Amino acid sequence: MNIKLVTTTYQEDNKNTFESSKAFSVDRGVEMKVVNIYPEMEYQTFDGFGGAITEAAGYTFSLMSEEKQKRILDAYFGSNGNRYNLIRTHIDSCDFSVGQYAALEDPEDTGFNSFSLERDEKYIIPLLKEAQQMAGKTLSVMLSPWSPPAFMKTNGQRTEGGSLKPEYRQFWAEYICHYIKQYRNKGFAVDMITIQNEPNATQTWDSCLYSSEQEKEFLRDYLYPSLMANGLEDLEVCIWDHNKERMFERACEIIDKDTDKMVQGIAFHWYTGEHFDAIKLVREKFPDKKLIFTEGCVEYSRFSEAGQLANAQMYAYDIIGNINAGMNSFIDWNILLNKEGSRTM
Repeated sequence: MNIKLVTTTYQEDNKNTFESSKAFSVDRGVEMKVVNIYPEMEYQTFDGFGGAITEAAGYTFSLMSEEKQKRILDAYFGSNGNRYNLIRTHIDSCDFSVGQYAALEDPEDTGFNSFSLERDEKYIIPLLKEAQQMAGKTLSVMLSPWSPPAFMKTNGQRTEGGSLKPEYRQFWAEYICHYIKQYRNKGFAVDMITIQNEPNATQTWDSCLYSSEQEKEFLRDYLYPSLMANGLEDLEVCIWDHNKERMFERACEIIDKDTDKMVQGIAFHWYTGEHFDAIKLVREKFPDKKLIFTEGCVEYSRFSEAGQLANAQMYAYDIIGNINAGMNSFIDWNILLNKEGSRTM
């Protein structure tokens, strides 16, 4: 049995890649320059790697030549590339959309007669289809909301935080279920959701605040019953979906004897440091829950001078640390962008 080694170096931003192959050998008690493998030792199951297909990513993809589109798809989803098997995308608009939108804007339309995925059909769904075709299999899709429609929120807008009005909790739960079913009807295996992207952050873009008690109540009293009523009992629900350092507290505050069956995972981001200890604490206290990295990037605004090698090293360090702490899967942020990011502000 051989292991393929690919070594990439950067010197003055010039990339050089070297490939070699090494054969596994019988253990002869060597103590220097060895990698020992112990297959009998098992930890968490690792479900795979993936990336986010946002509207901005789909828009950028639509402007590329057919040749470049194929190269991008092959690099991420092809048999010779990263072979991504996971996708995260957004319910309605997010901060990486080309404009704000919602699939439904009528407060009286509880029957979803005016519900439309017209915006998703323009850039997101075409890229999802191309990705699945390149992968040659059905990809696992996670949906995450950045904000309910403006009429459902206390501040009357998608941006600047605000929270979900209590009288719209049931409507919003049904809205999420309808979105999932529409995506499934289009041939996408939506098998995971998060309740809210970054529920602890007031942003100048699409955002919505949930305290731990609000998130718990929405899940227990509205979202979970709606999922059951809509035949979506197979869907995996992840809580938190925010930075690592408070994921343990949020998990402890939401998961109890009543909600334990309703929560399949804790999602987390990487913008405020490594915090591998937080991941490990959640793994130890909730060993049956999936720990899913759902968003992160080496932010250009903070690390513009670092260079490609330093950025790659930061990524590798965090991924390895997350896995060692108990992570089950890693979903990177936007799979591609233009230089401006095609970002709503």
